Amino acid sequence: MKELRFFRMLVKQGAINLVHKLQLLEAEMMAAATPDKKMRGKEEEIFQLYDNAIVSATRSGIVQDGALANYLCFQFIQTRAVKTQLATNYFERSFEMWLAWGAWAVAKSLASRHPLMLYEGSSLSASLNCGSRSSKLGLRSRPRFDARLSLQHQVLAL
Repeated sequence: MKELRFFRMLVKQGAINLVHKLQLLEAEMMAAATPDKKMRGKEEEIFQLYDNAIVSATRSGIVQDGALANYLCFQFIQTRAVKTQLATNYFERSFEMWLAWGAWAVAKSLASRHPLMLYEGSSLSASLNCGSRSSKLGLRSRPRFDARLSLQHQVLAL
């Protein structure tokens, strides 16, 4: 609680780069403090805190914190089994943001820890295998479209 008050004071004094960190800290603290029995009424509020942190981090251009917030929300869904239909969305967004930031090792670690979240042939799983990290300019690329879309297009062309 002491650190939470400290963060709130800093944000109130104008530390705009800490807003998303405060929101993420509040989401994590509320998720940890809420027992499973009382989760039914609090889950919307917790999701709103996570989403606020994700939006704030993304808008301020701090990609790694946006990726972390997405992953922590994914973990919240997994451990509490609430809104499980959203788990894939949060995981994939986290994965994309880690790749966009250039954290290939983190993305590979996520893929190995949660292999069922990335289906075979997806653009996300293909982006780990494309090996485009060796560009002279440091630019990274990945397939632009999901492989399923190409297959669907080929079927329609027949």
